[in-house]
Amino acid sequence: MVVRPAEEVRPEFPLLPSKLHTQLACALSLLAREKVEVRSPLSSSETRVILKVIEDLGFLVKKSSASWTIYPPDRITLTKKSLSVGSSATALAMLSSALSLFRISVVLTGDSTLRARKMSSLLSAFHKMGLDVHSTKKDDTPPFIVFGGEAGGGRVSLTAGEVRHLPALAVAAPGTAEDTVFQFPAKDARLFVEPVLDVFGQARVRVESMPGILAFPKQTVSGFTYTVREELSSSAPFIILSLLRGREIRFRPGKISGRDQLFLSLLRKFGFGVSQTTRSIRLCAGRPRGASVDLSQAPELLPIFAVLSCFARGRSEIRGLEEARSSKSDRVQAMFTALRRLGADAVVYQDRMVIRGSASLRGGEVSGAGAHAGTAAPCIAAATATAEGTAAEGAEGER
Repeated sequence: MVVRPAEEVRPEFPLLPSKLHTQLACALSLLAREKVEVRSPLSSSETRVILKVIEDLGFLVKKSSASWTIYPPDRITLTKKSLSVGSSATALAMLSSALSLFRISVVLTGDSTLRARKMSSLLSAFHKMGLDVHSTKKDDTPPFIVFGGEAGGGRVSLTAGEVRHLPALAVAAPGTAEDTVFQFPAKDARLFVEPVLDVFGQARVRVESMPGILAFPKQTVSGFTYTVREELSSSAPFIILSLLRGREIRFRPGKISGRDQLFLSLLRKFGFGVSQTTRSIRLCAGRPRGASVDLSQAPELLPIFAVLSCFARGRSEIRGLEEARSSKSDRVQAMFTALRRLGADAVVYQDRMVIRGSASLRGGEVSGAGAHAGTAAPCIAAATATAEGTAAEGAEGER
């Protein structure tokens, strides 16, 4: 994909639906006893792979651009010894959770990047919940083998590192032998609690929520209709590019998610104006300033804010790199390599990346490392560079 410096940018683009909410609604449909309709889904490789697994289990799936409709079979059937989720760790986690409730044994695997990712905290959380899910290797990397049947439930105490797995754990919670009560550190948990409350609320699944606690009574899941919410952060590349080119942006989103609030707070730290009312959000362009930010809760935003840091005045420091290093690709190393090729003043350490901004980026050939954000970020840089830029090995587009 070749990107040339843009003469003019018009900030006219739709907000994209949430990938996580789409995945969670599709995974929850495995427990439903009647038809499930997911409206306004985000169609990407990481959401469609869940539909493919659902079809492999005997469900009927009807897809259109506006909705996905999922019809349950009389009984789940396994026609394959193993099921692949491609590169999606989220799909692996949610499907492992759901399939733990069925009296089947199945291997869940993925591509080479997924099979290299160590998932000790996810397996630990599964075992605390009484789910019989194990790595087939000694190092807690996939493939996973799921021994389905009666899952325990009960009181489950999660560490700060395990809280991010709440959406996946919640999929199995309605069907455990006992009522399931999750206890966890309340700080920074909103990003992972909120998707559960949104999807399960529309699906009419009973959930009791208090700070640091999510409780699920034992229950059956009926058919439901769920409309996927839009997210500002899903459109982060378009927003950042528009702001860097001096454009003011206005949105009229629905309810703001915790992830969107985090995204807006990051924009404020970099010096952009953010005005919020109950009905609209206005983002004001300006010359960004360097900032120190922690992206441990949103590693997918690392590539975008690394590029933004190149255009900010002064020094920026991006911390919380552990999750970004263990994503489908090492986003930290991939972005560092791309930025250096484009002429950025960047240094990467084990736990942080330091970028000195206001450098004049040049064109160059870079790799997106097979990730959407990793491809979009160099495109932003190329659109503002002094010469033609090329983003190679880009990820499959989302629609």
